[in-house]
Amino acid sequence: MNKTIIIIPSRMSASRLKGKPLLEINNLPIICHVVKKAKETGIGKVIVATEDEEIVARLQPVNSEDDYASAKITLNVNGKDIQSEATGDGMIDAAFTAVKSILKSDAKLIDYRVESITTGSDATAEIITIVNDGHLMKQGRSVSTDVVQGSVIAFLDALNKQ
Repeated sequence: MNKTIIIIPSRMSASRLKGKPLLEINNLPIICHVVKKAKETGIGKVIVATEDEEIVARLQPVNSEDDYASAKITLNVNGKDIQSEATGDGMIDAAFTAVKSILKSDAKLIDYRVESITTGSDATAEIITIVNDGHLMKQGRSVSTDVVQGSVIAFLDALNKQ
């Protein structure tokens, strides 16, 4: 199994050409052309990172039902590097599952939010996670230009609270 993942960021609020991902060329949205070309490379799984429901709805025809996301996470626990690989509904779900496997945690994600702090394709986001570890509700936070990495940091921040 190829472990390479191609991540295509896409958003409707681009400043120079609003709605660009859904503008059509030959009756197909631009984002669908990009996904098809990425899949044709055969390099690995293709994931579109977006929070826009319009984009998600238009991607359905180009995504196969057997697509899944996977994550490989390495954490240093008590001075020892421990690695886990997991799959999930998306990259963040897969990453959280891998983290829980490493930490032997059954914590449940209650709320997850990503808020843009800056603009542009290299935007910084604030990621907030709220988890229930079976005893307490805990909130974690991180700020990052990488949403997946920032999500893992926010998740760990919540899990590590006393």
